[in-house]
Amino acid sequence: MTARLIGVWILAGLASACGDTPAPPSDAAGRLGDRMITLAEVDAKWQEMNLSEAMRALETVYTGRRTALDAIIGDEIIARAAKAKGLSIEQFLRDEITKRVTPIADGDVEAFYEANKAQAEGQPLAQVRSAIVELLEREHRDDARLALLADLRKDAGASVIALQPPRRPVEVLPGDPTRGPASAAVTIVEFSDYQCPFCARVTPVLARIRATYGDRVRIVWKDFPLEEIHPRALMLASAARCAGEQKKYWEFHDYVFANQDTASTAAVNDLARQSGLDAAALSACVASKRHEHAVADGQFAGHGLGVDSTPTFFINGRRVAGAQPYDVIARVIDDELSRVQRP
Repeated sequence: MTARLIGVWILAGLASACGDTPAPPSDAAGRLGDRMITLAEVDAKWQEMNLSEAMRALETVYTGRRTALDAIIGDEIIARAAKAKGLSIEQFLRDEITKRVTPIADGDVEAFYEANKAQAEGQPLAQVRSAIVELLEREHRDDARLALLADLRKDAGASVIALQPPRRPVEVLPGDPTRGPASAAVTIVEFSDYQCPFCARVTPVLARIRATYGDRVRIVWKDFPLEEIHPRALMLASAARCAGEQKKYWEFHDYVFANQDTASTAAVNDLARQSGLDAAALSACVASKRHEHAVADGQFAGHGLGVDSTPTFFINGRRVAGAQPYDVIARVIDDELSRVQRP
């Protein structure tokens, strides 16, 4: 802690202890004389000093708060349903969960044992059967409670989530490759690298997102080649934009990620032929380096947003890092769509 911050902290503490000033408002983080420092000001400075760290922390706080909020709403829905039936919450849950719990079959126990044999450390099934049954019963009860809550929500009326996630607005440039209409309710900006294996892994997930949500989602590509570890990523990014001159940007994009191992080592002419492009035109375009400034724009934008790995997504400004499964990305999209649809 710097000397100045220590001074601010001591002054604030002394003022509070001696009663010379009223208690600070809820958004106050500190005070130096008559200068009040707000929490918003502190957060802005934190993001200026270390954006990646600040965003991760704010996302963790939001996730924890949202989980707690959903739990409170769920508890309230269950409490109201129990009251409507004239039952205690405990009795209502016992009755309703019992209806929904599926019995544990021998096959379930054996399948679980086989899938987790390493954790059994050589113990035979007979020795760990009761522990497995207890674990599966607990999971079944949890699943039954979730199913009950899903049923109750249908008649509980819409809940309004006022809690806002941390967002970072991302500018979409005219030259950015896009899939989906500009009018889409949800824009996913993807910072990615053509040699990144995790980026290749998430490509089918994005294809499923497009198939599921259609025109409600727009996907925007931002080049973010990690040249230190992927020496051909810059060339592939430039080649993709050159393919765009032949109206085949996304065809080239999909070809590279579907054939990443060979595409990462192939000559430009071979890449062109394999992806159905004019080889001479593609080679000349790549050699001219005329698209490298557009690639650099993506890198510059990413660094300004605290991007430090690929893939990193901003879904209506909400950061989602890594090759996340479909359910994780779909959950954020669904939440964004629910916010748009509110009156």
